Amino acid sequence: MSKSSQKKNGPDSGDHNGKCLEGMPIPVVDADMSLAIQFANSKARNLFGLRKKRIDFSLRDLIMIDHQPQFDECIAKLKDKGDTCLVPLNVVKKNGDGLQSSLQFSVVVGPNNSLMIRMFVMEPSPPSPLGGSIVVDNDVLKAIIETSHDGLAILGDDYVIEYVSDSACKLFGGSRKSLIGHDFREFMSHDVSSLVTGHYKRRRKGEAAPQTYPIEIIRADGSIKLVEINADVITSPGGKLRTIAHFLDITDREETKKRLQDSERRSRTLIESMNDGLTMDNKDSVIVFANEAFCSMLGYSRKQIVGKPWTDLTRDKDHALTERLREDRMSGKADRYEMWWVTRTGEHIPTIVSATPYFSPEGEFVGSFAVVTDISDFKETEETVQFYLDLLTHDVANQLQVIMTSAGLLEADLPHPYIEEAKEDILDAVERCNRLITKVKRAGEIRKLPLEDVELTKVLQEKVVVLERVFGATVHVDIPEKPIHVKADLLLGELVWNLLENAARHNPKADKQVWVSSRRKAGMVKLSIADNGPGVSKTRKRSLLSSDRTKRHSGVGLTLILQMARKYGGRIELSNRVKGSPNLGAKFILWLHEADLPHSGK
Repeated sequence: MSKSSQKKNGPDSGDHNGKCLEGMPIPVVDADMSLAIQFANSKARNLFGLRKKRIDFSLRDLIMIDHQPQFDECIAKLKDKGDTCLVPLNVVKKNGDGLQSSLQFSVVVGPNNSLMIRMFVMEPSPPSPLGGSIVVDNDVLKAIIETSHDGLAILGDDYVIEYVSDSACKLFGGSRKSLIGHDFREFMSHDVSSLVTGHYKRRRKGEAAPQTYPIEIIRADGSIKLVEINADVITSPGGKLRTIAHFLDITDREETKKRLQDSERRSRTLIESMNDGLTMDNKDSVIVFANEAFCSMLGYSRKQIVGKPWTDLTRDKDHALTERLREDRMSGKADRYEMWWVTRTGEHIPTIVSATPYFSPEGEFVGSFAVVTDISDFKETEETVQFYLDLLTHDVANQLQVIMTSAGLLEADLPHPYIEEAKEDILDAVERCNRLITKVKRAGEIRKLPLEDVELTKVLQEKVVVLERVFGATVHVDIPEKPIHVKADLLLGELVWNLLENAARHNPKADKQVWVSSRRKAGMVKLSIADNGPGVSKTRKRSLLSSDRTKRHSGVGLTLILQMARKYGGRIELSNRVKGSPNLGAKFILWLHEADLPHSGK
């Protein structure tokens, strides 16, 4: 109770225990001896339609007119003898209707030791055969206190316990005899005792102190209980200060809360340590959660993913499919299907999605969980098997056919020039098979080599010289003077050579022209290799670089290029050297991650 509050009448007046009465489960009204209402708790204000302050009503105004004579009789006896009385009277609710009630009236000491009349409004009691008003003691209030779930203790001077309720005895694990008359600090550890003592002193001085806070108490058997204490100070008759303390056992509540927090922490650890992606979307198919694995899979931060419709992150952006899947989830159906996603760098990632719906306790559809498994390795293995099969049935088979046909010509009686041409065809076919074998070996080495920082500038310079010598091509080089380093491995030169060789080998022109340029761009390196060959048609472009590997039609060299680019976290693009003119040559663009080196020019 603050010093300023001691001068006020109303529900905040600590002198007649306004704060304690405010929390009472029944309507309570205080009036002065002239019956002018000074205070009404929240239950009474709601019942009678009273304001919190400046209550311009008399206690008599709250009684139905036909019951006011009985009220007057009760008040007269109360003023005369001071005895508490309980009488059945009808009160007037705020809407004007009458309410059958049992009213208990008693005289209490109010502010500045003034006498006040306190009225408790209770459910109507069974009619008394004696009739009239009944003189009672404080049994009703005692019953309210003793049946409360909260423990109640009253502390007097020098921290001494003067009263404890049955609930408080159970909470402390003792009897009234073992508690009353004892210093309440005996039931607390030293640290807790120091805290509570400080609040106790400040509250009795009228200074600000927390009203509700948790503490640990030591029970009679030595066990610890966590309780929430709600304390206030009142002035009893004679001006003595007493502290009213309510104790609520929150041990189980806090242990449940801790177990829930531990469970949530373990679940989050499990989710964030998963190798597979995990997402949650709402009923509108908007992502509300994504674990670290899913974010890393697509190369986005969690902030960039959450809040997006998951369809926006897929390759096909098939809204009709999204709606069908949402309807399946709403009907309670779980599913497993293949889905392609697009990474931040534009790469297409094949996955298996295992989706499960989840519903609220009321059975309302909330959204779905989805475990997203990257199957790139599986798809690459599948592609590799198909690659070797195509190699045997197409590339190698073709060369074997050339060798067999040419060998047959050697046994025939043909002019010498035909024999020499057959020999050259055999040697050329053998050379082609050797090149195929070399490239296949390179493909087998791709996964074994670790990624490292490789100087792209040096690799380009070396391979350009070889291209000019082998194919007699004119190479136009436009690369920065400062060396460029990228994330790759020792086979980067093989990737660059395959792109350069492709630009020259498939160009039937005598004047072979090749353009090579590289640029840094937002943490990536763009390497462009263009030629003046016959170009690539639009349909052919789609089949060469199709993200659906079953629809891709490319040779061994280009397959090797695509595998290596994927390993490096990059991508390949194919366009026309001259925009809108596919017949003027093709341009391959290779995107690689720039190495994070001090001398990389960043």
